[in-house]
Amino acid sequence: MSADADSALQTQSHDLQQRLFVQRRLIAAQLRPGSNGNGGFPRSVTMRLLLRHPRVATRLFGELLKLLRGR
Repeated sequence: MSADADSALQTQSHDLQQRLFVQRRLIAAQLRPGSNGNGGFPRSVTMRLLLRHPRVATRLFGELLKLLRGR
């Protein structure tokens, strides 16, 4: 292998390592609790719906029960 090809491969390898490092840090930051700006709680969409919009959640639950009962 020529010196130029070896140098090019080393450069590509270094660039890839840097991109992977940055990507891993971004993923780690996204997975860290509280990184979404709302204190990390509640994280699930269902719990946010129940806690932030209890009337909507209650009505939705009631409609679901009606469907299941066949009314």
